[in-house]
Amino acid sequence: MAITTERYESTRVTATVAVRIPRDSDTDLVTDAQQRLARIDDVREVTVEGLQKLDPRLSATVVTVDVMVESSAPLAELRDSLSEPVLVDRVEHLEPA
Repeated sequence: MAITTERYESTRVTATVAVRIPRDSDTDLVTDAQQRLARIDDVREVTVEGLQKLDPRLSATVVTVDVMVESSAPLAELRDSLSEPVLVDRVEHLEPA
């Protein structure tokens, strides 16, 4: 019988990201930001550690939050993954935890 061992390397980072939350959101802004970030492909777990600022706009509110992210991707790849989705307005800070 063959034994297979899989290793899942993990990257843990702190980040400051601005997330667009549509006006028709059903939850509070911080929870919605956390849920949206958790849906990004390379993200395994995300925890919002603080709220930086709110920027109300015409069709959405941009919520800037400090987060702890655990990812299966290296740091550079994670930055790209966080920057790609339409829901992320900008990544202001990203460094290993």
